[in-house]
Amino acid sequence: NRQFQLPISFPGTGNRQLERRVNELEQRVRQLENTVERHTRRLNRLNQRLRTVENRLNIPFAALEDGF
Repeated sequence: NRQFQLPISFPGTGNRQLERRVNELEQRVRQLENTVERHTRRLNRLNQRLRTVENRLNIPFAALEDGF
């Protein structure tokens, strides 16, 4: 997980929009990080299921075959 540290307070009165935009972007980053975590867990589960099927069918596992 990458953490972005941005200054929260900006000098001047015209920067409220900038602060709001930074907060929106930080929230979007958190949403995307959560999505990545969910998809990573899903891929791991699917890979485990695939390995189980491969073992049952006696198919040797080959890493990076077909780009995976």
